[in-house]
Amino acid sequence: MDDNKITFLFFHYGKLPQYLHNAIEHVRVFNPQAEILLVTEDAEDVSALSPFGIVHRRTSEFGSPDLDKFRQVYRHISCFKEKYERFVLERWFMTETLRRERPDRTYIMQDSDVAVFGDASHLLPLLPDCPISMRGPNPHFTFIRGDIGEFLQFILGYYADDQRLAAAQKLFEERRNSDNIYNLGEMTLLFEFLEKPNSLQMFNTDTLH
Repeated sequence: MDDNKITFLFFHYGKLPQYLHNAIEHVRVFNPQAEILLVTEDAEDVSALSPFGIVHRRTSEFGSPDLDKFRQVYRHISCFKEKYERFVLERWFMTETLRRERPDRTYIMQDSDVAVFGDASHLLPLLPDCPISMRGPNPHFTFIRGDIGEFLQFILGYYADDQRLAAAQKLFEERRNSDNIYNLGEMTLLFEFLEKPNSLQMFNTDTLH
């Protein structure tokens, strides 16, 4: 895969904070050949980011039948606000729609509070051979290099399973006021999906990169 065909993918809703500007600037400096794509909701003004040479698109461009289905079956079981918890899962559906437009690219889903101090293309030869490669149990810097439809179907199946949802609700209520709180969201679903190594693996972070 061409090392120059890398897209750093930021999803954001609401006002654009300064730390997002900082994150995008770090990516631009250390990965000058990479594309930087910012996806926001319809109302955001991103003119302040235009000097960084970003590509700006809107969430409304990435609708799909699977995303519609997710919005119908989603059930909020989390201490985080519903819009946030739902949005971080919706972005996976949008990412697959985007990926299908240009399947020859490597996409790096990056949280907007993460700084990059290196050339991400150097990591490509070290990644496992699977569609989703995470650097750890937190998906704040994730490589996508293939069809992630299996993960999307896993999400949809989870929220369509009344028994699983009841068990998740029970755990959430039991741990609500403890240090071991349980949320049903992106991190929980990805952790359980790790049982499918053909689709998701962790990449080694004990390297010079």
